[in-house]
Amino acid sequence: MVSSPQLIWGTRQVRQGMGSVLRTEEYVFCSTDAGQTFQQKSLNGSVDVWGLDALTAWAIAGARLWATTSGPAGLVQVATAPTANLRFVRFANATNGLLVGQPVAGATSWPLFYTRDGGATWTSAPAPAPSAGDLARSCTQVGNSYWVSTVLGNVLRSTDGGQSWTSADTGLGSSLREVAFRDALHGLAFGTAGQLRRSTDGGQTWTAITPQGPLRRTTAVAIEGSAGTYLSGTSDVTDLASNGTSISNDDGATWYSLESSTVSQRLAAKGANSVYSGGINLVYRYSGPLAAKAKAQAATALGYPNPANDVLYLPASPPASTAQLYDMTGRLQRTWQLGTGENSLRLHGIGAGVYQLRVVAQDQPVRVQQLVVQH
Repeated sequence: MVSSPQLIWGTRQVRQGMGSVLRTEEYVFCSTDAGQTFQQKSLNGSVDVWGLDALTAWAIAGARLWATTSGPAGLVQVATAPTANLRFVRFANATNGLLVGQPVAGATSWPLFYTRDGGATWTSAPAPAPSAGDLARSCTQVGNSYWVSTVLGNVLRSTDGGQSWTSADTGLGSSLREVAFRDALHGLAFGTAGQLRRSTDGGQTWTAITPQGPLRRTTAVAIEGSAGTYLSGTSDVTDLASNGTSISNDDGATWYSLESSTVSQRLAAKGANSVYSGGINLVYRYSGPLAAKAKAQAATALGYPNPANDVLYLPASPPASTAQLYDMTGRLQRTWQLGTGENSLRLHGIGAGVYQLRVVAQDQPVRVQQLVVQH
């Protein structure tokens, strides 16, 4: 999530090893300088985070609520929070917040909780009964309004900070991916196969529209306060041509490609001039009026040729530099120690596919390049 143009909070997953020694570790991270540097805390099971400023945030990890007033390192579990199977946390300000849980079989009400004292105490909110097998998929907030999309195509809606809820059917069924709202009334519901629904009454009713142009299919975000601007992104390692980011300025009717190289697993925005995309071990930032793109970490071309076969050549690097090769699931495949002259990186044993090459040097930004290996 983006709390201000310079402030980013998020979660990430790192996988290392292979086969029986594969290890997965999750982190909560924060950047206060638009992604140039990061602070993080290892917090296994972390799936969601919501930050008010550089110090104050709440996270969901292990289906429980965690909180901090001293940045990521200070995250501790909140003993007084509900013990439901928590999935999302949102705060409108320092006192008013929302917890969204996953319902259990036979539940008579969605597990939704609100606080008015910064999370010290929580109250269960009256809510509709979930359909059998339904689960929360995404949570969107604009001001005092919340929307929770579900895996069966429904949208739960609150206009009073989470105290009361209604439910509406988007018509997308199990293909509903997420919803995004640009204000309290106008929103879009995105389907996994490019379907689109529009609401002009805060999510009470939904109308099918046929979008024109390259609507991306993995993630979406609304530019809050705009007259109809939305972004969509794709992360697909099996179809590289579908990756990238698109923009609509007419409430989803037409879409135009902004770029076609970013692997976007999650989009977040704080106004039109502060848009971020989260990829595999990367954060990208878009600058200007959504027309120019700048990665939050330097990503100039590092090596050649690309695509590469058996050898990748890197120019001279600073002392004590290393190169790391990750696959598209985030697993580290190989590490090289780099010399100060031109380096030859042997790719023997690396399977054909798409990878991310990272060059790490002390006291310098990490440099990143997408690399295609073919044999």
